[in-house]
Amino acid sequence: MSDTANDSPQQPVVIERVAIAVVFWNEYVLVGKRPNNVSFGGLAEFPGGRVEAGESWEEAARRETIEETGVSVEIGPLLATVSTRYNNRVLEMRFFAAKPVSSANPPRHPFRWVPRNTLKADFFPPANRQVIEQIRQHEP
Repeated sequence: MSDTANDSPQQPVVIERVAIAVVFWNEYVLVGKRPNNVSFGGLAEFPGGRVEAGESWEEAARRETIEETGVSVEIGPLLATVSTRYNNRVLEMRFFAAKPVSSANPPRHPFRWVPRNTLKADFFPPANRQVIEQIRQHEP
């Protein structure tokens, strides 16, 4: 869902709400690779996307994870909120801890299970980097 706020009379700012699931499974985290033709292409990412009208943050994180990875998840507590500005857009991102409902479905490409202790902040877009150390130390 996008809201519009006025930063100045000439430049409207679009606020985009993005829900992100950090899916923990034992000592692993579900991580994908951003397509090369998008912003920050080639970098790592967690499943997530825009919150749609009438949808809660948690519902969006669950829906986006299933759509992107094929893995059904249970959304847990909020890990972090990060806001960042790109030109006339403000991304408000909420990172939620999550866990798979079952281990029956392997994730779809380009997502895979990565050992949590191998995550490196510089492999992710700048806005994600703030939460990497917290994720590395999270107790699932």
